[in-house]
Amino acid sequence: MNVAKQYYVYLLVDPQSNLPFYVGKGCGYRAWHHTKVVQSWIRVGCPTDHYFFCANKHKAYKIRKILEAGHEPVVEILMETESEGEALRFEAEKIAEVGLENLTNIQPDGKYSEVSEETRERMSEAHKKRWADPGFRDRMKETHRARFDDEMRVHLSECQKRAWADPEYRERRAALPRPAITLPGHVISKETRRKIGEANSNPSDETRAKMSKSQRERVRTPEDRNRQSELAKAIHTGRKRSAETKRRMSEAMKASHARRKAEKAEGAAA
Repeated sequence: MNVAKQYYVYLLVDPQSNLPFYVGKGCGYRAWHHTKVVQSWIRVGCPTDHYFFCANKHKAYKIRKILEAGHEPVVEILMETESEGEALRFEAEKIAEVGLENLTNIQPDGKYSEVSEETRERMSEAHKKRWADPGFRDRMKETHRARFDDEMRVHLSECQKRAWADPEYRERRAALPRPAITLPGHVISKETRRKIGEANSNPSDETRAKMSKSQRERVRTPEDRNRQSELAKAIHTGRKRSAETKRRMSEAMKASHARRKAEKAEGAAA
């Protein structure tokens, strides 16, 4: 694969029949990520009913069957391009050529279908019930650790670097409102915000040390600092905050600095 090309269209092929079962568009490690996710689920003993919650359960089931037969899906790169639009058009054409009925793709254009409000509510209730189980939470933690190993982190980092090197991509990201950058269409309740705030308001000394070390490593040289500054400008350009938001942010920063100053004074006195 040509790393200079940002986007590509690929096939996932069943090696037992040599027939494609999925057409996708991606960049970096995307084409191999599908298999790695299912492998991590199998490794930690994740039950198959968990697949109901993934974006494409049919694809996940298909990959699991191939893995259980002692094989791995074969990745075939069909085309590479610097244009995301061109990749999306080619993906839709390939899906039409192979036939949606012969694939595990959900939509003929590679996009996901809309889910009804009733279905969303049922999925939400089932999801809450499942996450209330401590055993399930432990399995999900292990799945996450297994999925994002060092190799995966390197590939994701390279993909992000190539994406942010594209001025058009930075402009599109900068134009997005804040909720769309994080969780599209998702509204965080006041109770959830409060819990997040409490969890982040008083991190342990070990967590603070890790955060500090990570930040120092990210801005080790002047070039690193300039790059981070440019990325921040690209993200925040055009974003307007209300006077009330600015006031609350200022108060939060002052309170944080005051708390840290008091903790340092207590530590010195001890």
